[in-house]
Amino acid sequence: MAESPWVPDGTQPSPPPTVWDDPVSGLVTGATYEAEPLRIDLATPVEPDLDEVRRAVDAALSAEEQVDEAPVIPAPRRPSAPPAAPAPSPPGIVPPNPRAGWPRTPTVRLPARIRTVRSGGGSGGVSAAVAVGVVVALGVIVVIIVSIVASLVDTITTLFH
Repeated sequence: MAESPWVPDGTQPSPPPTVWDDPVSGLVTGATYEAEPLRIDLATPVEPDLDEVRRAVDAALSAEEQVDEAPVIPAPRRPSAPPAAPAPSPPGIVPPNPRAGWPRTPTVRLPARIRTVRSGGGSGGVSAAVAVGVVVALGVIVVIIVSIVASLVDTITTLFH
C-alpha cells in the first residue's frame, strides 16, 4: 500500500491512528466467527374455547332472567326506642356532650363570661399609622396604573395616525 501524499498542515483534522492487531483480544488470524441467527420467543395469545364462552354467556343471561321476577322489598324498620336520658350530674359539673363535635343543648347552662375592660393604651395610633400606610400604597399603585394606561393609549394613537 502506497503512502498517502497528504501531509497534515493544520487546516484539517489529523487522520486516525494506525490500528495494530492485539494478540490478547482473541482472533488475530483475520477469520470471522459465523453469526448466530437472532431468535426471539414471542408469546402468542391463547384462543378461548368457544364452547366455554357460550356456556358462560348463557349462564349470565339465565341469571338476568331470574332477576326479572318481582323484586323483594325489605320490611320497614321498626321505630327504635328513644335513648334513655342520662343520669343527672352532680351540681357544679357540666354533663358530657352526648354528640361529640356538636354544640351543647340549650338546657345546659354555662358559667357567665367575665368581661375585661381594655384600656386605649396607644393601639389607636398604631392602627391609624397602618391605615395611612395602606392608603398611600394604594394611591401609588393607582398612579402607576393610570400612567401605564395613558402611555399605552398614546402609543396606539401614534401608530394609527
